[in-house]
Amino acid sequence: MTVAEAEPGQEEQEQFGDLHRAILDADDSLSALPPGPREKYIREVIGLRPVQYFQLLNWLLDHPEAWKYKAATVKRRRRQREENRRKYQ
Repeated sequence: MTVAEAEPGQEEQEQFGDLHRAILDADDSLSALPPGPREKYIREVIGLRPVQYFQLLNWLLDHPEAWKYKAATVKRRRRQREENRRKYQ
């Protein structure tokens, strides 16, 4: 059984819950994996398509509860997001 049973919608994004914690918990180890195994883990364990995972992760970077739950991960990902924005502008 996966963490996410249905496609994440607006309701899942409004409240910080188990799916969001699973994304933040997995992100540290996932960032070290190459794309193939990373996508497989996202699909099989978290239960999302990779694009859904990264959309939710990006949304979490601006969510105050995510910062409270896993500040180091959020800070690292925010820094990466800003570097990517500068790089691809």
